[in-house]
Amino acid sequence: YTYMPINKKIAEKHKNWNTNAGENYVSNGPFKMMAWKHSGSITLEKNDQYWDKDAVKLKKINMVMIN
Repeated sequence: YTYMPINKKIAEKHKNWNTNAGENYVSNGPFKMMAWKHSGSITLEKNDQYWDKDAVKLKKINMVMIN
């Protein structure tokens, strides 16, 4: 459920779309992934295309991964 719904055309054309945060990465929700350093950090920014963007108060989220 984590990756649903996804754009079918992207998923079919780019089989590994979900393995990196490159230009083919697709998601939905209030934030978009701007950077993904595997085993290090993830940077999310507010998605201006989100249907309820005015309710989103955060502009950016930086997550640090700790093993």
